[in-house]
Amino acid sequence: MSSLTDRTDDVRITEEPLTFEMSEEWRRQWQEFEHFIERMYHFLCYAVPVEVVNYDEFPEPIAKAMKVMTANGATHVLYMSMSSIPDYQKEYGIPVHKMSQVTKLLLTLMRKSDYNWFHEKCKQTIAHYNHLCQFLEDYADKVTMPKLEVPKYDQDKTTPFMTSCVSAVRDWKEARYDSETKITKMLPFRCIVPHPARTPWGRTVRERKILTKEEYEDDETEHLVIFEMFSDDGLMANLHHLKEMFDIQDAWERATVALGAMNARFYPKEDTKK
Repeated sequence: MSSLTDRTDDVRITEEPLTFEMSEEWRRQWQEFEHFIERMYHFLCYAVPVEVVNYDEFPEPIAKAMKVMTANGATHVLYMSMSSIPDYQKEYGIPVHKMSQVTKLLLTLMRKSDYNWFHEKCKQTIAHYNHLCQFLEDYADKVTMPKLEVPKYDQDKTTPFMTSCVSAVRDWKEARYDSETKITKMLPFRCIVPHPARTPWGRTVRERKILTKEEYEDDETEHLVIFEMFSDDGLMANLHHLKEMFDIQDAWERATVALGAMNARFYPKEDTKK
């Protein structure tokens, strides 16, 4: 017959937490995750099909250049925000991303907070080093080669929102472009930028060129820029959903406010002591 002690070996009596806390690593990754979403929204643009664009709304030189570019294959006009699109065209606005910008933001995020990226990078570089050590083992008397080992994978260093975010953006990218084979899987929109100087990606090569007075006066044609942009296709909605799903601090704050309001209205302090 087992004793009471035997039956309670795996039982741990603990007090329920009274304050909301999160680990420093969780908090740091969450801040980077939120910042990433903010930056993605900052660079989000809108593409309007050229078929619904009224060229009369643009200065004549720009309109003339836009018509030429449309005849040469441009498919959309790019706007930097929904508010800059004329009201009658807003329903046609398609949220789009510049692939190189998404890649840059994702890489920055992973370099700052993605444990899986760090571990995989470490594993690859150490494997390369160990391979060279074997190759040069006959020269051990000339080169001291300390042994290196990949740290054991630590699941506690990962967070579900960071893993899900990186996976969602990678899936979006890979569905459109294969970075290894350099093959485009989905054709991008070829977007005319009526005001290149206003893009969030900085000035173009042509804008950085300093023209002489004679060159400027002879340059009668308005030179615009075409960017290849990819449809958002639900990416930002997915990231926003992840933020809502894992925002435990916001949920805690809302819950405590609701609880406080209910206690103040229905359970005065003298009653809650009972």
